[in-house]
Amino acid sequence: MISPNARITWGLKQAAAAPLGTVGGKAAALGRLMAYGAPVPPGFVVPPDTDIGASQSQILAAFDQLGTPSVAVRSSGVGEDGPGQSWAGQFESYLYVQRGDILARIADCRRSGAAARAQAYDAGRSHMPVAVIVQAMIPSDVSGVLFTANPVTKARDQIVVEAVYGLGELLVQGIATPDNYLINKTTGQIINQTIVEKTVMLVGATSGLREQPVAPDRQTKPALTPVQLAELTQLAGRLEAQFGLPLDLEWAYAWDKLHILQARPITTL
Repeated sequence: MISPNARITWGLKQAAAAPLGTVGGKAAALGRLMAYGAPVPPGFVVPPDTDIGASQSQILAAFDQLGTPSVAVRSSGVGEDGPGQSWAGQFESYLYVQRGDILARIADCRRSGAAARAQAYDAGRSHMPVAVIVQAMIPSDVSGVLFTANPVTKARDQIVVEAVYGLGELLVQGIATPDNYLINKTTGQIINQTIVEKTVMLVGATSGLREQPVAPDRQTKPALTPVQLAELTQLAGRLEAQFGLPLDLEWAYAWDKLHILQARPITTL
């Protein structure tokens, strides 16, 4: 039952202090990142018990305050991004959502908590309440993931970075092969790197997303510059120390500025 007296939205900055059942794990982590000074794009959270129809004017007003033409609409399940289960990829996410489609995408995202794939992920839970994050869309030039411990060997003194041109959805879905860097966490030195040929990148469009060819002179170059790689790994080490556990981060560079899009514990450890 959706309560008519429920709080309509929470700002991401306040999400770290909000009840977990109200904002979900992903938004709570983003709120902590903001509190730690990480460069997180602005946004707000629509709790699971917000009546979307009755609250549409307030939700649209919160969108207008972001001052952006499009947003990412992403799930923040109550049990999502926890230390035991990440629920990564089990719920729907929508990128480059325009103002007129926000309410429908929030409803779609919320319904994915009862989707078959989510139930298959955890057969003991038939439905997970899903808060929804509405966040300023970052038109990524380069994006990827970073692990502050090696998720394969479990080495805690290594950082693993994967990077692609454009948006990171093809990487997250396991479709694109990224550049890969293995880095000594203490010294910052690159232990090993694999730079792949990158012929296609995912970019935003008015209708959502589209694939775009990578310019020939960029295809075999590293997606990250040495300066960007150093900035990213140094920030990741600091965030791991503040969270107190190894992290799986999603990040993006746009206009040569770093943005942290998500943080969750590395559950394989």
